[in-house]
Amino acid sequence: MKDPGRSAQPNSFRWVALQTMAGSDWGRGLGDQSSFPTGGRRPLIPGISPNVCNARVMSLIIPPGFAQAALRWSLVDDPEIMISTFGCETSGFAGGALGKANQITDAWAAAFTPPSLGTGYTFIGTRLSVGQDGGPPAIVEDAASIPGTSGTTSLPQNCAVLVKKLSGLGGRRGRGRMFLPGGYLQEGLVANNGMINAAFRGDMQNGMNQFLAAVGMFILHSTGPAGSPAPPAPTAVTQVVVDTRIATQRRRLR
Repeated sequence: MKDPGRSAQPNSFRWVALQTMAGSDWGRGLGDQSSFPTGGRRPLIPGISPNVCNARVMSLIIPPGFAQAALRWSLVDDPEIMISTFGCETSGFAGGALGKANQITDAWAAAFTPPSLGTGYTFIGTRLSVGQDGGPPAIVEDAASIPGTSGTTSLPQNCAVLVKKLSGLGGRRGRGRMFLPGGYLQEGLVANNGMINAAFRGDMQNGMNQFLAAVGMFILHSTGPAGSPAPPAPTAVTQVVVDTRIATQRRRLR
């Protein structure tokens, strides 16, 4: 998805977080936001009061001691940054939130080395939205510049590797998704029907397993409509699964 920090929000729209598909990066129970240009926000129809849609208004909860992490990439000739998000724990970590951001950047660079990323793409680090005891999240960033060196032709940037996040919590709230840029998809390793080469998928799976073991992931939850039960605490991700078929993200190519 595109970096929400770079997306313009037209004055003619009122932007609110809406529930889409709970537990996914495109709707994650509005847990881990990573599909809409504004990080899980979508415009309502101009002139319509948000109260009309009050039953669907959601708000992502990032408790103190946790953060929403955004892995970030750039692509030559594409002015917008691509991101993929997940929840993480920051409390008790050496170096605090910045130390956690450093760890995530280093772990990703170790799990997915430059030859795994298409030429023209650059992994540019990690940004954390850190939960506070009142007030908006604090932003912490660990910048990097690690260009891809695969030398092969990647799929268009609206194609993505779909990674499912699973936990011990049942239902949609216990599941999430994240989308890795098309720079990790080589043209010759994806069939016409979108199926990923089995050996290549195995390599991606090993990388995601390594990354999960190194940093730990959480599914962040959102508030529900008025009168709904309180959302659970952040839920630890116990397994990540690379899907056998590619996904697409319309907003990454426009």
